[in-house]
Amino acid sequence: MVSDITVRLLSVDETYDLRRDVLRDGRRDVSVHIPEDDLPSAEHFGAVDGYGAVVATASFYPALCSYRPEAVRPSQLRFMAVAAGHQGAGLGHRVLRVAVDHLRAHDVTLLWANARDTALRFYVREGFTVIEGSEFVHEEVGIAHTVVVLSL
Repeated sequence: MVSDITVRLLSVDETYDLRRDVLRDGRRDVSVHIPEDDLPSAEHFGAVDGYGAVVATASFYPALCSYRPEAVRPSQLRFMAVAAGHQGAGLGHRVLRVAVDHLRAHDVTLLWANARDTALRFYVREGFTVIEGSEFVHEEVGIAHTVVVLSL
């Protein structure tokens, strides 16, 4: 039940299973750790159910956006994932809203992401702008992505 969900900061280790299950098709032979995970400024938010299971995640890293180079304190959203049994229940929205409030409170002025094209409607509903002409196929996963930005 969605009402039994708490959104909170997570350790990076708490994100790995869901990253692998949702974003890498459950493959155990691929790493879901990136060097940026080791940065002290990396932050990971997630939705945790009443049993302690992480059912949604999103990670945030300080990173310049080539489409908005003037942005002060930009942050990149990566590894947004919602467990299969919880998709469509608003958990992605809840995690993103908590994270955006946190980022704003820490003077981040721009949030951006390489969004999977299959998720573009979600990002647009959340207020992101699609950067026309930024489409690409992600090398590691072979899936079409487009850059999206959100001014905070």
